[in-house]
Amino acid sequence: MSGSIISNIPFNSDKMKGRIRKTANRLYSDISNKNQHMIQKAFHRVIFSFGIKPFVMSQGTAYQGVINKWKNSGVV
Repeated sequence: MSGSIISNIPFNSDKMKGRIRKTANRLYSDISNKNQHMIQKAFHRVIFSFGIKPFVMSQGTAYQGVINKWKNSGVV
């Protein structure tokens, strides 16, 4: 399926082909199911907490709609 192009390279062993196919299928599954991993969640939380949120809060009335929506949803 997803790993068929990579696994058809002639120098890959059968063991390597299996690992490539398994990894490619896992990647495809994660993308199609929109799975987020623990590291990705932590990274997004840091970016939001130290980048996006302070910027939006410092802009005052320019982002009042965003701030109101965050307050209603419990983000702020």
